[in-house]
Amino acid sequence: MNTTPYLTKTLLLSARQCPKRLWLEFHAPDRLEPPSLTLLRRMQQGSEVGRLARARFPGGQLIAVAAARAPRATQAALARAATTLFEPAFVYDGVLVRCDILTLTAEGWHLIEVKAATSHSPTHLTDLAIQWYVLHGAGVEVARASIMHINSHCSRYPDDGELFVLADLTAEVRALQDEIPAWIAAARTVQAAAAEPAQPIGDHCQHPYPCPAQSYCWRDVPAASIFSIPRLGRQQRENLLSRGILRIDQIPAGEVFGASQQCHIDVIRRQEPYIDVVAIRRRLETLEYPLYFLDFEADSTPIPQFPDQRPYQAIPFQYSCHVLHADGREEHCEYLHTAASDPRLPLARGLVEQIGDTGSMVAYNAQYERHILLELAKQFPSYRLRLEQMAARLWDQMLIFRHDYIDPGFGGSASIKHVLPVLVPWLTYDELAVRRGDAAQAAWAELVASRDPQQRAELDQNLRAYCHRDTQAMLEIHKVLMRVVAQAETAAQEAGAGLVRAFEQE
Repeated sequence: MNTTPYLTKTLLLSARQCPKRLWLEFHAPDRLEPPSLTLLRRMQQGSEVGRLARARFPGGQLIAVAAARAPRATQAALARAATTLFEPAFVYDGVLVRCDILTLTAEGWHLIEVKAATSHSPTHLTDLAIQWYVLHGAGVEVARASIMHINSHCSRYPDDGELFVLADLTAEVRALQDEIPAWIAAARTVQAAAAEPAQPIGDHCQHPYPCPAQSYCWRDVPAASIFSIPRLGRQQRENLLSRGILRIDQIPAGEVFGASQQCHIDVIRRQEPYIDVVAIRRRLETLEYPLYFLDFEADSTPIPQFPDQRPYQAIPFQYSCHVLHADGREEHCEYLHTAASDPRLPLARGLVEQIGDTGSMVAYNAQYERHILLELAKQFPSYRLRLEQMAARLWDQMLIFRHDYIDPGFGGSASIKHVLPVLVPWLTYDELAVRRGDAAQAAWAELVASRDPQQRAELDQNLRAYCHRDTQAMLEIHKVLMRVVAQAETAAQEAGAGLVRAFEQE
């Protein structure tokens, strides 16, 4: 059980997302999932963004003590006439907040919340409004409240680029002040409850942030639930939940859905795949050999690392490419950047040297590979024509599994991680040390920072194995699709021959 004597800003924000989340965080934290690798890395990046934001206020004092002692340390700093504080803490109405930056201006105190996002959101506004409420109650007269967020157009940091944008939300924050006492009262009621509050699941389990209690709250949700219906609109999903409809077999006849949603529902009800062989054959017939099965791994950080990089711009550091020739021959080529330098130029050079001028470029969710290729083309004019031609040759394998091949085992997803176990069960990601794109990003960051030869060799091997598996998966899925079409054509020919024989016998 959480023994913190105060409600914190974080707990209040949890309550705004879901009362049950607050109760679990306070009373049963063991039911929460530990932070994911993605979240841990995002927190690390957020800390670095905060450090850079503080650098804009020379002479500021950091209140570098634990939360329990921070309010007293803050008051001591104010008594010494400090004019800029980092991480100051204040308490009012039983709520403890810590501010990112509090700086004194000619108009009064300026409250600044630093975010690693490229814009401010309603949740950021709520965050800032809670801080204003507590500071005002604690006797700090705040004149202005702002969100300092990343400038997405910054492209020359740190030379002459401006990394941050300051968004003044004073008017919006003031407008929320009358609501905050009710938020606090509601949170205290949940906090004091002996029993876990009943709370239906829904989109709030993912928005505005993924809830760490989701696996606990969703433990009884079946695989064939309305949440598995692809691209189902939020309003329709909430309408179904409000009527107590969770499982697909509970959906009443006559409920209207889009074509792709209805197809998935029918597949689940029949427990048989939907395979449009004609459509698959037409798509496959557009391919030109040799086929290049291509996959990129890229990193994306709020703080630019290399020249002419924008915040959160995807920087490819690795690719894998399986090649299938018309005669059945297979080849493989790859590139992994292992230095701390900018990986884009050597990677682009590798693509141009290893991939031929003709043949289809097969990718899974090809818009990502197209974006990477076109960004590289802009960056390196000498390779522009070749890279743009590669982008124009892209062929998206995922489209088949969105429209033409739906299996109950896919769980409503067209992701390669869901398709592969059904179509190619012998080929999995389970034995790999790196199994996801976010893990690859973290592994690459660790690789280029490491000076331990053994660790570097292990990370190198793990990254190559993961990217290789992605393109190998596409290749093997392609073979399955070719067999599906061939078998259907053989069956049609045999059926036709049977009709001819029957006619002749008559």
